[in-house]
Amino acid sequence: MKKEDYIIEPTYQGGYSSMDPDKNDFFTGYHMPARDIGMSTDARTANILKELSESMSSGEKVVELTQVDAGTFEAIPKQHLKEVNQLSKLTGVEITLHAPVIEPSGVGQQGFGESNRVAAERQMMQAIEKAHELNPDGNIPVTFHSSGGLPGEITEPGKEIEEVMVINPDTGAANKIPLKKRYFPGEDETNVKKELEKINQDQWVENIRNVSHYASFGEDAVAKSKFLNDAAEAEQRDGKEIGRKEKEAMYEFNRGATMLNYSYNQLKDLFDTAYKNTSSPQDKRILDDLKKEIEIKALEIQKDPHSKESVML
Repeated sequence: MKKEDYIIEPTYQGGYSSMDPDKNDFFTGYHMPARDIGMSTDARTANILKELSESMSSGEKVVELTQVDAGTFEAIPKQHLKEVNQLSKLTGVEITLHAPVIEPSGVGQQGFGESNRVAAERQMMQAIEKAHELNPDGNIPVTFHSSGGLPGEITEPGKEIEEVMVINPDTGAANKIPLKKRYFPGEDETNVKKELEKINQDQWVENIRNVSHYASFGEDAVAKSKFLNDAAEAEQRDGKEIGRKEKEAMYEFNRGATMLNYSYNQLKDLFDTAYKNTSSPQDKRILDDLKKEIEIKALEIQKDPHSKESVML
């Protein structure tokens, strides 16, 4: 039996050929040369000449010197940077620089510190100066990260912020404020400003309480042991041996003096904090009046804070 015009169509045309990309139905007709794909060097080594040579041998025309670690970056000799510039001119390879990843804000593990911020700024300037050595006659792209840590969490649509980070401008300490819903009667709706005011008030009351506690404890210890302590010191000056009760009195007196010194230093810090942060004219006047009231004793204590006379003041 014979059927006219019977043709068997091929069922498989073959796969994509990297040797002839035109056979691929998805080929757009554009080829990208390998030299247009930049490469980066190994960030773990300061031997940038070796890394750069290996990248150039593969035909790359753009190479990024990746130096994410500040210690490794500082270990690169200045002469190597000049030799990289010469290699770049000879081969026509464009050099870019990835500067060390640092935290420019000055926030570290212990909180914010102005010295940390200044050090980060100095490191960034050093990176720019070294980038100039790579190409003294032109501009060179330098990559900096906006932060040295992980990016903050993005709040999902429909959800509310659960906590915020705050920094104490006086101590540099970082703290979290949880924005949790409050159910107790009379509590207002939670927001950042009110939570911050509450934390500041609670912390201030706690600081005042600590000063009062140590001052009261120290004053009581000094008052109870002063008589025997004075007697023991007199006996020691006369070369006499003191007894157990006199030794205990001297120990108690010294412990009370330490407590008073500690509370006095805390009081000075709190006074400075209050004076610097208050915006109320009335509060300023109260602090000024207190300053005049204690000024004479404060000057006497400043002469020798650890003397017995200062303790008794």
